[in-house]
Amino acid sequence: MVLPSLEGQHEIQTVMQPRTGIHPEPDLSNLRPVRRKQRNALNNEFVWKVIPPEERRKPQPPPHQKAVIGTEVGVGLDTSHLNKRRQRARVKKVTEAVLKLKGQMLFSKELEEVAGLGAVKGH
Repeated sequence: MVLPSLEGQHEIQTVMQPRTGIHPEPDLSNLRPVRRKQRNALNNEFVWKVIPPEERRKPQPPPHQKAVIGTEVGVGLDTSHLNKRRQRARVKKVTEAVLKLKGQMLFSKELEEVAGLGAVKGH
């Protein structure tokens, strides 16, 4: 349970290496090539090795989420439960509401700029 988790975090990995000290090395010169491969496979084992911190992959930062204007009027909501006629009407209403909202935001920014300039000139 712990080892697969560490492998998923790229802190350890499985590596094949020759077995040491278990069996004496047999004479492979008189074996057929297929048998030699099988014998070599039996003399290898998979072991866990720690990946040094400088060689580990760095986790990627989450993608930057773009600010969505209009979530309060229904942008991004699921309308699949509605019939086709109501889905089209909802798209139209949400589009109009977003345009109205953007106009209000632009107007309020202009008012803030004008109010900010008036306050600076008054001093």
